[in-house]
Amino acid sequence: MLSLPALAQDSRLEHARQVNLDRLAHLPNFEADEVMVRYQSPRVDPPRWKKMDTIESAIGFRNGNFTREHVAVNGKPWNKPELPNGSHPRVGFGFEIKPLFDPACRVEIQYAGAEEIHSKPASTYSFRSPPDGCFGSLGLKNGTFSALKLANPPRVGRFTVDEAGGNLIHFEMEAVDRPKWLDPSREIDTWDYMKVGDTSWLLPVAYENYSGGGFGGLWHVVVEYKNFRHFESSTDVTFK
Repeated sequence: MLSLPALAQDSRLEHARQVNLDRLAHLPNFEADEVMVRYQSPRVDPPRWKKMDTIESAIGFRNGNFTREHVAVNGKPWNKPELPNGSHPRVGFGFEIKPLFDPACRVEIQYAGAEEIHSKPASTYSFRSPPDGCFGSLGLKNGTFSALKLANPPRVGRFTVDEAGGNLIHFEMEAVDRPKWLDPSREIDTWDYMKVGDTSWLLPVAYENYSGGGFGGLWHVVVEYKNFRHFESSTDVTFK
């Protein structure tokens, strides 16, 4: 039988699961400014990071879909449909919530301790997802004409939820037990309360990604989201 503290933590985890899955289903429509700084390193340990560029854009989120517009690379307009060569991190607000909390994804979660974030009490948990789990496949393509190789290794990491509401506010994850040919993969997501119109919403404000890029070597991408605002279009738009 579980001890009382363990029972309490189990109850809090189940509450966090329900709260965050509901939050994912009701994210607001909004626009925000995205600032992405990309660093590159050859495949050495430790990496030797060199800044490659800064990419600024406006992102829009509507009904679960995203656009990236008004792109500038190092201050100059970029009008091509794809970003410059290299690491192109996802725009996926809330991407981690369903693979982490959906019971069908079979993620093992354990309480790791109490802490404070934004000067408020919070609970941190460690987790491990199974091979071929819900976080999806990672790929490597060595050259334009080479085949894309895919693998879906286990993921391990930590996440933190606030004590008051059970909301996810910090998330870290990396791939483990990966095939030798697959580059390291790690990401960090940070959430905070942002005003969209007259309402305060808990939204991602920062994202970091460490990954490989085929012949491009290793990449470290740091993304900041700011200046949140209502989606300004009043017409029906289909995003692709």
